[in-house]
Amino acid sequence: MSKEWTLGKRVALNTGATMPMLALGTWKIERQQVKAVLETAIELGYRHIDCSAVYENEKEIGSALRDIFADQQRFKVQRKDVPQLLD
Repeated sequence: MSKEWTLGKRVALNTGATMPMLALGTWKIERQQVKAVLETAIELGYRHIDCSAVYENEKEIGSALRDIFADQQRFKVQRKDVPQLLD
């Protein structure tokens, strides 16, 4: 199974938008590990992060993503990464 298939395969939603079929689950990530786990996942190609208020780690996920994407030398969000929802 290739990386492209597992991380690149997308499913179409009823709105016409697409999303990656494979997501990183954040449910039992230990709070002190959140940033390192997310950095690694993004480096590996994950573009779907499964989050839920039920997991009670929203603050850690949000802080980690803010810090990760603030480092423009390592991670840069590009237009191609953001789905075109209003075509």
